[in-house]
Amino acid sequence: MPSQGRPEGRDQPFITNGLSGPVGIAINRQTGDVYVANCGGNSIAKITADLSVSTFAKSEFFKCSNGLAFDKGGNLYVANFRNNRVLKINPKGTVVAFATV
Repeated sequence: MPSQGRPEGRDQPFITNGLSGPVGIAINRQTGDVYVANCGGNSIAKITADLSVSTFAKSEFFKCSNGLAFDKGGNLYVANFRNNRVLKINPKGTVVAFATV
């Protein structure tokens, strides 16, 4: 019997590998790619439309990155949980310190 007011559907994994402690997500509106902050791997993963997962950026600057947001130029901004830093990653994956909060 269908439940009242809730959509019916199945729960199935979207991605089953390439992530390590995922805690943040952002979508690049220019490309449609999904970016995931991996707290456990101190990296940012990129998921394309065909569901392939790759490491977009990995750096010693990452300290359990959580928050992700894109600007109009395609740069990704990442907020670290463990050291209150905000990092900027250009579209090629180069990571630089942006701010300390």
